Amino acid sequence: MRSPDVMTAASGTHSTEPWRLALAAPDGEDRETRSAVEDKWGHIVAPSVENADAARIVACVNACAGVDTTVLTPTVVATLFEIVAAVDKLLTQPGALVDEHFRAALAPGVDKLRKVRRA
Repeated sequence: MRSPDVMTAASGTHSTEPWRLALAAPDGEDRETRSAVEDKWGHIVAPSVENADAARIVACVNACAGVDTTVLTPTVVATLFEIVAAVDKLLTQPGALVDEHFRAALAPGVDKLRKVRRA
C-alpha cells in the first residue's frame, strides 16, 4: 500500500522525496554492482539497477523535489540553461552595467549552474 504522502504527476503518482539508495540489492543480486532505490518511506521504487544508475535516479529525483513533472522535459531544461548562460554572459562581460548587489546575488547560483552544465 502506498503512503498518503504521494505527489500526483501527469502520468500517475510518485513518492515524495527524499529517495535514497537501499543498503543492498535484493537477495540473489550482485550487491557490488547493483542497488535498489527506495522512497522516503522505505518502499522499493527501483528493485535492482546498476549502482551508477541508482545513484543518478536518486540525485535526479531529489534535485527535482517540488518541480512539476510536466516541466521536466529536455526543452524546458535546455531553456533554463540558455537563460543561465545569458545571465552568466551579462555578469562576466567587461564593461557591463550591472548593479553590484544584483551581481552579488546572482553570481553564486550562476556559478553552480555553469559547473552543472559542463558535467
